[in-house]
This record gives sequence, C-alpha cells and structure tokens, in this order.
Amino acid sequence: MSKAFYIIPRYHNPTGYSLSENNKNLIANLCGRYQILMIEDDYLADLGMDKRCLPLHYYDTNQLTIYIRSFSKTFLPGIRLGAMVVPDALRDMVVQQKYLSDICTSGIAQGALNFFLKSGMYDQHIRKVNACYRRKLVKAKAILSHVDLAGLTFHVPKQGLFLWISMPVAISANRIVEKLSQKNILVSQYLISEDGLQGLRLCIAGVSEKDLNALEDVIEVIKEETDIFVKKNRSIAPDMKS
Repeated sequence: MSKAFYIIPRYHNPTGYSLSENNKNLIANLCGRYQILMIEDDYLADLGMDKRCLPLHYYDTNQLTIYIRSFSKTFLPGIRLGAMVVPDALRDMVVQQKYLSDICTSGIAQGALNFFLKSGMYDQHIRKVNACYRRKLVKAKAILSHVDLAGLTFHVPKQGLFLWISMPVAISANRIVEKLSQKNILVSQYLISEDGLQGLRLCIAGVSEKDLNALEDVIEVIKEETDIFVKKNRSIAPDMKS
C-alpha cells in the first residue's frame, strides 16, 4: 500500500458535518477495491449518543484502516492521550515508531485514565458532557433558525463541538473576525475555494449555555458586512449596464 486517505467522518473539524452511513460504506468499499489505506481520525469518538452513527472502521472488512481516537476532548484537554487500532500488517512498524518518537507515554496520565475507565466514572462523565453539549446545540439552533441572509447558510449539528457558517468570498470575513474579536468573540476563518465559498467556525466547547447569546452579536456583525456587500453590488450594477 503506497497511498493513504485521511478523513474525519464524524463531527468534522472545522465544519462539524458527519458523513452518512451510506457514504462511509461507499468510501470503505472504494478503498478496499483500490487497496488504499484509510486513516480515520475519530477524535470525538465518545461525543454523541446516536448509536447509529458508526465509525468508518466499522465498514472496513479489508484491514485497511488506521483508526485513531482521542480522550483529550472528552476526558481532560491537557492529557494528550489517545488510542489506535491498526491493521495487523502495520502493527509492529507503528509500535516501533511510537517508541522512537517518545519512548513511552506518561505512566501517571495513563494510570489516571485507566482508573477513570474501570471505575465507571468515565461513562458518567461522558453522559454529562453529552447532555451539556446537546443543550448548547439546541439553543444555538434556536438562535440561528430565524436568520435569513442571502448567500449565507448556518450548520448546527445534532452532536459535536462546531457550528459552521458558509458565505460568499466577496463578503469580508477578515472584517467580521476583527469586529467579533473586539467583542471578545473568537471565530476561525477558512477559505473553501477561491471563487466559491468561505466559512467561519464557532466552537462551543468552552462557551457556557448562557454565553451562547453572543450568537446574536455574530449574526449582527455578519449582517453588517452582508449589507455592505449588497450596497457595493447595487452601486456597480448601473455602470455595468452602460
């Protein structure tokens, strides 16, 4: 295998989208047909209670998936611990590279996580985290559901950490980011294509349910820049006709 395919099929960063089960199956079948290794980054493996939302690894029957998951986002941000499932053919090589890169992961961190898992406290913690994120996503969707701005789309997933706003590249995302930063609202800007769309990512991980009301400020700033864009187009239109 000389080629590999990296993918985040669930709770994608930065967009927050998840692939459908049908598309996951199609990708696994295509990679099996052409013998392409899949590197599945399932960094939010425990986030979300929908048991029908499965990892891509589930559909791989050809031992072509390197499955990676993290505990940092759900257990403790600074713990930097994860787990891997690798094909038998790659196991020895991966173990050797892990050893060469850092000798050994912290025994204290591993011991703490092991205790948390075996005691059942991790399961309780995950239920609380999921319930908290669900409430925040429901509130975010309620705030954004009434927004109707031409050329803009808002994506609020059922599960995950990220809200995604798509808009035309003609609207100044730089000014939006700058204006929001002045209100102590930090967002990440992404260019999707040079002549198509750009996106803004909003992360709800460190935002309280109460502070989600700041989404109203986000909408207001985007509306200001959208109005500027529309006015510019109107002023240019007569010249184009002549």
